[in-house]
Amino acid sequence: MAAFSKLFIDTRTALTSRGVQATTQFNVTSQGKDGLRRAVNIRGFCVEVDEPPALGGNDRAPNPVEYALAALVRIFHEPTQK
Repeated sequence: MAAFSKLFIDTRTALTSRGVQATTQFNVTSQGKDGLRRAVNIRGFCVEVDEPPALGGNDRAPNPVEYALAALVRIFHEPTQK
């Protein structure tokens, strides 16, 4: 946990000393496919999003919650990797 605290403090210090770095804009585009499936373009990467049949989709890709969980795993495991 100490490594995470140091990372947080160092990041906050860097961003407050260089305000322009604290402002970031994210853009995505989305195109409907069949049913609830979408093709989402992010910085030139294309990821598909769908829902399982129980939620009205065709289960052809992870659903939005699964992508959010993957993002959280990535964020929370970063400080522990050397």
